[in-house]
Amino acid sequence: MNKDTAVGIVLIAMIIFSAGYAAGIHGLLYVGITVAIGMLALVLYSSKSKASKIGAFVLFPELLTKFLMPKSTKKAIKNLEKNEK
Repeated sequence: MNKDTAVGIVLIAMIIFSAGYAAGIHGLLYVGITVAIGMLALVLYSSKSKASKIGAFVLFPELLTKFLMPKSTKKAIKNLEKNEK
């Protein structure tokens, strides 16, 4: 195991423990379920089937805000991100 992997594991453990301490076990479960559903939606969206893409949007509707956002809004967000750096 290299140094980067060990640092990543420690960081993830610290994030999980701090979230569990701040939100309790129910908050930790809520965040975990939300992340798992989001990852499943991204896997479904990346497949070629139209039915799986629709399933991804039904499962995690926030994908719509990313992919169906007007170009002017996307451009404004990119400009704001550039200005922050």
